[in-house]
Amino acid sequence: MAKRLGIPLDAWPAADRARWEQSFAASSLFDEHASCANWRPATRRQARYAYGRWLGYLNATEPAALHDAPAARVTKERTRVYFEWCEGRLSAMGLAAEIQHLLLALRALEPTVDWSWLRSWQASVQRRARPRDKREKLVDAARLWQLGLALMDSATQQTRAREAARQYRDGLIIAVLVARPLRRGSFAALDVGTHLITATTGYVIELRGEETKNGQPVDFQLPAALTIYIDRYLKEIRPRFRGHAESPALWLSSKGGRLVDDAIHGIITRRTKAAFGIAIYPHLFRDIAATAIARAHPDALGLARDLLTHTNVETTANSYTQAKTSEASRQYASIIESRRQGRGKTR
Repeated sequence: MAKRLGIPLDAWPAADRARWEQSFAASSLFDEHASCANWRPATRRQARYAYGRWLGYLNATEPAALHDAPAARVTKERTRVYFEWCEGRLSAMGLAAEIQHLLLALRALEPTVDWSWLRSWQASVQRRARPRDKREKLVDAARLWQLGLALMDSATQQTRAREAARQYRDGLIIAVLVARPLRRGSFAALDVGTHLITATTGYVIELRGEETKNGQPVDFQLPAALTIYIDRYLKEIRPRFRGHAESPALWLSSKGGRLVDDAIHGIITRRTKAAFGIAIYPHLFRDIAATAIARAHPDALGLARDLLTHTNVETTANSYTQAKTSEASRQYASIIESRRQGRGKTR
């Protein structure tokens, strides 16, 4: 969304916050109140953010509604207007996902309410949605890698120490995400010492099964070329951020505390827009990785699957096929252009 009005969990109305926490706080295997205790962290986070945006919208347009019970606020007319507002800020696919995540949150808060009408709306939007054409944004992975390194190498040219620290951090974010294209939520949740581990060969990223979308643990060796940059970030740059001693987060905000995934999205799109003229969002790094592998190793589907941590090989196959199609289109366009120039020279 162009403008984010999300309200964090600790600022939700007290009744909403209590119901939300109860939904996940299972005291036993048979606790009926903890209806969502088995949700994965990524699912919980997406639902929480979607509900926070819904509350933020109400706070900006109808603040009195925040005094109502969660189900009482979600009238069909009010929700329709909210989704129309979202529609101007999201793609069709994004709107379908937003409705789905809000529905998940409402089912957690009001599990006895019939939300079939909202499920019907979500299904209708999902049917109309079409994946956006990403080919024009599939820049070469090497260009993104060079951008990350260049931002870090030139950070010392900034006259203000705080801006230099932000630029270095942003460059490292881009370089690490190019090297190991994790999903945005997992990437933002990385902690020093827990997920970023020092090894004899450099640095390793480790995620437990409950911290990944597919439930499988992740163990990635980071490129040796990044070791010197990460060393400097941890020893010199990260300590410049407020609250660094209290937070284990790898990526810190200038305001203090963890840099949330929405903020990382904004950083990456802003830096890539400035460098390439097009905004490249974090999830696109995964498609770019598949493209790079498809170009270098056309038959290495398993390599792409392992890098992108897909459980279902068909998911990787879709990205891999799109990458190979994009590369074929690029080469075909190059052939046409070379033939056109050849005819011009003959004339």
